Amino acid sequence: MSTLVIRLLLLATALFTTCGAAPTKLTLSVTDSNGQSLGAVIVFDGQQAFEYGPNIEGAPLATYNLATPGWTEANGQKVSLEQAKAWAAASKQRALGSIGRVTDPGQRAFTEMLLNPTFSVAADAKQVRLFSPPYLSYSASEALSLEPAAAQAFYAYDELNAYRKAMVLRQAPPFAQLTVTGILQDKGFFPGKLVMQLTTPNGAVEVVTSMNWAPLTPEEAAVFEAR
Repeated sequence: MSTLVIRLLLLATALFTTCGAAPTKLTLSVTDSNGQSLGAVIVFDGQQAFEYGPNIEGAPLATYNLATPGWTEANGQKVSLEQAKAWAAASKQRALGSIGRVTDPGQRAFTEMLLNPTFSVAADAKQVRLFSPPYLSYSASEALSLEPAAAQAFYAYDELNAYRKAMVLRQAPPFAQLTVTGILQDKGFFPGKLVMQLTTPNGAVEVVTSMNWAPLTPEEAAVFEAR
């Protein structure tokens, strides 16, 4: 077991387990304020992470390279972290350049928050709360106990995932997720539960994410190895 391998295993997201370690999985369950739920499973194997839907079956939706940061889509398209950062920076500049044309002050302030989020932080041993009033807050709780290499592997994945969701899936800009993850990483707090409350100009939204880290079951391991 080399120190280099362990350090590589260490970033959401850096870097990773020993070469001989068995794959592990992070199971996510996401529920919004309307009661709608989505599930995902991320399998961490060495210097890669494989993102699936609610079950480990078929081809992964995306494969993340944690050593040379980037990801590959199911259709084979490759995106490096450098490319993703450049895309996000250019998109941010375009949005900031056009924000002056937004006449509604609430909409303008909301957009500025998404592009340049800042948070005040309140933390204790059981919970980390982050506030960006009046629009956005997070509550991280039910801390999981992870080996440092596993936590760093998650943070390496999570950084790439934030950019992928914005760049490929066209979801929210990545900056809030990147900022929140950085704060939690600095505090050494890996939540089993994360509650996001977002107040938009069109109404309020609450999203609850539950997380569990575990080895693959024998059945999952067989399917994963046969991919």
